[in-house]
Amino acid sequence: MKNKTIAITGASGFLGQRLILRLLKLKPKEIRCMAHSEKRMVEAQKKFPRCKWYIGDIVNYEQCELFIRGADIVFHLGALKHIPIAEENPHHAIMTNINGTINVAVASHKNEVEKVIGISTDKACNPLNVYGMTKYLMEQLWWEYNRKGKTKFLACRYGNVAASSGSVFEIWDKLGREGKNLQITVPEMTRYYFKVDDAVDTIFKTIKKGYEDKVYIPKMKAMRMGDVADVFAEHYGVKKELSGNRGGEKIHEELGDGITSDEAPRFSKRQIKKFIKDIGLLK
Repeated sequence: MKNKTIAITGASGFLGQRLILRLLKLKPKEIRCMAHSEKRMVEAQKKFPRCKWYIGDIVNYEQCELFIRGADIVFHLGALKHIPIAEENPHHAIMTNINGTINVAVASHKNEVEKVIGISTDKACNPLNVYGMTKYLMEQLWWEYNRKGKTKFLACRYGNVAASSGSVFEIWDKLGREGKNLQITVPEMTRYYFKVDDAVDTIFKTIKKGYEDKVYIPKMKAMRMGDVADVFAEHYGVKKELSGNRGGEKIHEELGDGITSDEAPRFSKRQIKKFIKDIGLLK
């Protein structure tokens, strides 16, 4: 990354900001950051004044092309990421996650960017919901553009990043601190989890692996959501309430390695408690 011009879509988000921290240590020539939310961009701009910040939307091709022009490496993080929102607003999810991704791909190809790194999800494996389908199509678009020119399109696929914006960890911690009961959909549900620094590590491993015809999939451990809820409930002295599956959600996820999240190595309750404290919750 040294002396490279780097462009990041969705840079003001939880993952984007941690990626910026790592990139700054590698002494790039320039880091360009695009954000859709003015409020979040202003907050992130204060944290990272060395970066060049742009307010914009990947759905707008002209904005996208101007942002990417002259960049050596593009990290494509911008997306709608919450399943219920995508299910209720499929048009907006398609516009952002598919049309916006097409704009990133076209602009990167046109400007002969060296590498474009896309972030996918376990929901893209045998997709059941709108969000998963949009990410699956992102992967397919990447392979198509790898055949079109010099730009390398790379992708990684992983599960949930703990304590990211709007995550159940964040929600349950807030409810517990307020003395309110925790809403849980299906206690038997299992999900892959790791910390945000592990997610950034995975992004850099994706570049190192350099797969141009398949996604890079890291090894991940899973958590039973009923166990996670127990840890929060016991710590704060609150109860759990069943709300049922919200729709569009699998009971067990797949990464594409032939192992579902109920078959993968699993965190024990003791390990979950330590994990949650390590990410700054359960105070």
